[in-house]
Amino acid sequence: RMLAYSLNANEQYEEAVAFYELAIPRLDQSDPALATRTRNGYVFALSHTGKYEQALRVAADAERWLKEHHDEVGFARLCTNVADLYARQDEHGEAYRYHQMALEVFERIGDQQAIAQLALNLGMDLTFLDRFEESDEWLEKSETLSETLGLHDLSAQAAYNRAYLYYLRGRYSEALQGFSRLRSFFERSGSKRHYALCDLDEAEIYVQLNLAKDAATLARRAMEQFKAMGFQYEHVKAQAFLGTALIQLGRSDEALEA
Repeated sequence: RMLAYSLNANEQYEEAVAFYELAIPRLDQSDPALATRTRNGYVFALSHTGKYEQALRVAADAERWLKEHHDEVGFARLCTNVADLYARQDEHGEAYRYHQMALEVFERIGDQQAIAQLALNLGMDLTFLDRFEESDEWLEKSETLSETLGLHDLSAQAAYNRAYLYYLRGRYSEALQGFSRLRSFFERSGSKRHYALCDLDEAEIYVQLNLAKDAATLARRAMEQFKAMGFQYEHVKAQAFLGTALIQLGRSDEALEA
């Protein structure tokens, strides 16, 4: 269980899944409450390896136990991972609904760290629902609260998502400056995923600006990084940007293949 937890925290999701599958059947026999809490992390790992249907089944099992035993906080934590699962399937309305359910619980008990994380998540949901003003408010709240609590990685993630929001609002220079600054932070902190996300988002911006050569270079680099980490969703998204950049370069056969 601790190996699964540690690998999950280190963004090694494929490896984490294997240890969750070893731990949970044994915990079901000895400690059902701990088994349910462990399923919560299992849902997160499964969603990040593209196993969405399996993750939903595991989440449903955990939700039944938590409701039967009136574990409100446990259910709120599960909601955050189910929301992430829906977000990765581009069902942002459902993600927003689950994040709101979690927020109600954590605001009631005053868990500031959880609120900072949920402010980030709600900001991301609202970004993809085209509610940009509200999104910026939540992301700013997350960035400020995270700094106050000394959660520098979380603050950087909020800043990263604000940079992406600048891009969506046509403020390309600010977005690119933000990604450039944050890439260095993520490299130092060891977050390979967020480092690669900066490449992915810069590739998208360069596609929009018709800077196809730079877009293709960044998209390829992002593809390699996400493939190595086992992130299928991000890998195919980078591949789509590569295909678009190749169209702009007039390399139709390669674009079609991508």
